[in-house]
Amino acid sequence: MEYLVHHSSKQRSNAKLRWQVGMETDIGGSRENQDDCFVWVNKEFNLLVLCVLDGHGREVGKVAAESAKCCMFKFLDDNYLSLIANPTEFLIKAYEVAHEHIRSSFRMEFERQGYEVVKAAPEGYLMKRKPPLSCWSCIHGGTSCSMVAFVGNELYVSNVGDSTGILCSAHGVLTSSMVNHLQDAAVSDDVSRTFKSNRKHFSSASESPTSVSDCLEAHSEYSITSNTIIITAEHSAECPYEYERLHRYRPREGHPLLPALSVVYDDSHIHDKSKCPPVFEKNIDGTLCVTNSGRYLLGQLCSHDTRVVLVLFLSKITCIGLIITILISLFVLSYYKNVRKEWASLVSTPPYARFQDALAFTRSIGDLHLHTYGACMTEFTHIIIIIYHHHHHHPPFIIIMHIIIITVIIIVIIIIIILL
Repeated sequence: MEYLVHHSSKQRSNAKLRWQVGMETDIGGSRENQDDCFVWVNKEFNLLVLCVLDGHGREVGKVAAESAKCCMFKFLDDNYLSLIANPTEFLIKAYEVAHEHIRSSFRMEFERQGYEVVKAAPEGYLMKRKPPLSCWSCIHGGTSCSMVAFVGNELYVSNVGDSTGILCSAHGVLTSSMVNHLQDAAVSDDVSRTFKSNRKHFSSASESPTSVSDCLEAHSEYSITSNTIIITAEHSAECPYEYERLHRYRPREGHPLLPALSVVYDDSHIHDKSKCPPVFEKNIDGTLCVTNSGRYLLGQLCSHDTRVVLVLFLSKITCIGLIITILISLFVLSYYKNVRKEWASLVSTPPYARFQDALAFTRSIGDLHLHTYGACMTEFTHIIIIIYHHHHHHPPFIIIMHIIIITVIIIVIIIIIILL
């Protein structure tokens, strides 16, 4: 497919962006596939929008992803002129509309199943029960959402959650300095400007900073060229920026120096996730650092699959093997939360919350209960993409080689003519 690109000068260009879309998903260990995505195109105004959603929640993850997809697609159909006029404001509104649509979809889904559904006041999250005598339970679940809007030759990227967007190039011409952090819709403009210098897009989990000051030092690496850059904001529970944002949004009752949400490393043996090992602590000088108090040391000695095989083997031999198996289960069975081998970290409601809830990242749409603690709203980045004409497509070193070869040929021809 071909997509005609307008440059920011508003003059029509002969350059064309040829694009192909491929989709692949894996149900993983879940009982149903909660992934979704869509591609929206308007050829008249040269607009292209890509969106990926990853639902979560045993009961409503699929509902959240599907309802957000349908809502956003219709919102684009009805309001695409606003996308041209102000992409950032348009995308903020799209997320807000999708969030409210998810709330309505949750209510309709459980009412269809025969539940009584009410909105908790004043927080606004939903509770359900089978009438008339059963206890109220909280409706948990939502979806991540990463959206890329191609407007002219500019990319506007918005995301909540951990669905990472990566920009790739055939040649190493991309730098992190190309990515301009426009706005964080979860905080005021003043706070967003204050935090802006601390926001960094990392190419892998191993390069994540252990303190906010590390974020500042990382800016010196912005000029390094690569053929890939991450273009979505990081919403991991190990991100210092997110910890500070959560703290500003809602401090903990009785402990005002901590955020209301507990930011912890997951431990499968602990039911109350707020009691898991903390991700952050403050140094004597007040700087924030990552504790690495997840079960890292022993966990990194071998892969998860290797440890499972070892446990199964040892459980079949002698009493000593059984004891070793128990020790491995207690001290070695840490796990990764994704294919990037990032250790399982999450945000959890505080111990005094009426309902216990947890999330493997710090923002989402849906997750009505966690939104009352700050797991909300999107961030935006902006990238100007230079689309070259076909005859300008070759990288400089190829052009230089062509000039050298032509020059050599001309010299050889001149020498031959002289000799003859």
